[in-house]
Amino acid sequence: MNILDRLKDSDDFTESEIEIATFILKNTDLVLHSSISKLAFYTYSSPATIVRFCKKLNCNGYKDFKLVLSCDFLNNVNAIKTTNFDLPFDSSDSTPAIARKIEQLNIDIISETRRNLDYNQLDLAVKILTHARKVLGIGVSDSFLRLKDFQLKLLKIGINLELIDYQAEQYHLANMAGEGDAAVIISNSGVTAEIVNDAQILVSKGADIIAVTSNPNSQLAKLATVTLLIPENSKRGEKISNISSQSSIDYVLNVLYSCWFQTNYRKNYSLDKGTPHARFDGN
Repeated sequence: MNILDRLKDSDDFTESEIEIATFILKNTDLVLHSSISKLAFYTYSSPATIVRFCKKLNCNGYKDFKLVLSCDFLNNVNAIKTTNFDLPFDSSDSTPAIARKIEQLNIDIISETRRNLDYNQLDLAVKILTHARKVLGIGVSDSFLRLKDFQLKLLKIGINLELIDYQAEQYHLANMAGEGDAAVIISNSGVTAEIVNDAQILVSKGADIIAVTSNPNSQLAKLATVTLLIPENSKRGEKISNISSQSSIDYVLNVLYSCWFQTNYRKNYSLDKGTPHARFDGN
């Protein structure tokens, strides 16, 4: 039996041993870096009690226990495969387990997003953006924050993505658009009222829309010139933040940025050198 499972099986443990086992399960990483006296201090027990407990777990002593615990702990962490994008971790997970699960979540969601990408649509989006008279961005809440990061990347290569910080006022941004302009619109659902209203205005003005959404049948997708799909994984009321959708949107925007950058690689590479440092002459 895995020693972590044995620690959970407390039927033959004394009350003090249950407290020791509970502490080890909740603080495994800390225990692996602690001496026997430290563990005794943390668990209000004694080194002798710790040694007896280790022997009950079929270990020769505390050092042997830590070796077995380390091996089983790493195997458990490395075996984690996150498939629930909405609830990637639970209340019993340790800090290393949460870190591993979030890592796996990002790997899984980015892989799924890449599989969803239509490269013809992506190439068309880059073509539209490259030839656009001006480019604007529309999104609410977390989606707007993704656009702010996209805007900063573009500024470094001399491209201005027009945004309005007051998201309710994005209507005016759409209303000022015209033929030859392009808008990057992000909406997971594709049915948010203000997003759809802005998209309708943009279409009436003759502007192109590049939509990033998880719903290919949404009103936004139907209005868009180009649709870049992200996975739909969220269930209302059953998720911890929007970690997976944020990672998915970031990935699509990073790919879009990189393909746009590639259209004039040498020029953009020369421009993207970061913020210049102030010079100090010593006076």
